[in-house]
Amino acid sequence: MSQSSYQYLRWLPRVFGYGATEKFVLFGFRKNRSSYSSRSALIHSYGYASADDRTDYLARFPMNSGPFMKYPGKVRIAMNVIKPLLSCAFAAMIFVAIGNVHAFELQWFGQSAVKITTDDGKIVVIDPFITKNPKTPDALKDLGKLGKVDLILLTHGHGDHVGDTAELARMTGAKVAMNADMGHTFGTLGIVPYEQLIRFNKSGSIQPFGAGITVTMVHAEHSSEVVHEDAESGVKRVYPGGEPVGYIIQLESGFIVYHAGDTGVFGDMAFIGEYYRPDLALLPIGGHITMDPAHAAYAVRHFLKPQAVLPIHYGTFPPLKGTPEQFAAALGEFPVSILLMAPGDSKRF
Repeated sequence: MSQSSYQYLRWLPRVFGYGATEKFVLFGFRKNRSSYSSRSALIHSYGYASADDRTDYLARFPMNSGPFMKYPGKVRIAMNVIKPLLSCAFAAMIFVAIGNVHAFELQWFGQSAVKITTDDGKIVVIDPFITKNPKTPDALKDLGKLGKVDLILLTHGHGDHVGDTAELARMTGAKVAMNADMGHTFGTLGIVPYEQLIRFNKSGSIQPFGAGITVTMVHAEHSSEVVHEDAESGVKRVYPGGEPVGYIIQLESGFIVYHAGDTGVFGDMAFIGEYYRPDLALLPIGGHITMDPAHAAYAVRHFLKPQAVLPIHYGTFPPLKGTPEQFAAALGEFPVSILLMAPGDSKRF
């Protein structure tokens, strides 16, 4: 959403009053907390330098002074008639603006593989385990159908996450971001050329497309290694995979996506929930090598507290027995939306 769209908000206090406007905007922008999370932010969004400045501004508004005050009763009656009519027009303007805030699409391929098409059309693929993924629909296993890819994010070095990274990077020229140590392994083995790698580490942030999108690497409680087969000898060897990670992805609109990668519950999820405040969390629920539904529900209730959760990393292989139904039951009445998607499904936000 362009900054000019926010200018609609400047007119609301003049017609509906500051209190009503604050409630309306907080309702509409409840997910865009990075911009509209407090009364102070709302004051500044209307163009007031401070609450006192706002008071002075409203005092100068013509309807609070001059000829309007000669007939306060009539003005009040007129405004009671006009406000409901104007509210429809202003609501339409605001919801047009709000409708453009979250305009990205997420497609899930099964396991942890997702494709995010951002507000401005950038394509981010995470853990592209696609062609050998038993849950990915056959119609989607042609990597060429992904079209352009701008960025690939890898959470760790296991094969069901690295997947088609090398081929996808070769086909599209996409940058490939991962933990710095695993980046050296990929570069030295020739899996991905060094010039395509973005090597960074936990708490580090990158803006691969400029200022619009920020990707921050965060902790995950798991393991990581790279099993690589020599092209000439056919011998498989194990190489360093650095440490497993998750990603916080802040999109152009301010919407926050948290992809946890493979992980168990860890206490610093509380920091992720408090500091980054994810709107959507992609969490493994299969168990055996990651969180099971009960552990994932605990992480949501006590630590992350997102607006919505997409369960991932379940049902792909026999040991991953956790189900979304078990996850929902473990959450109980906790107020969070659970997204039920089949592999291959897409959803717009």
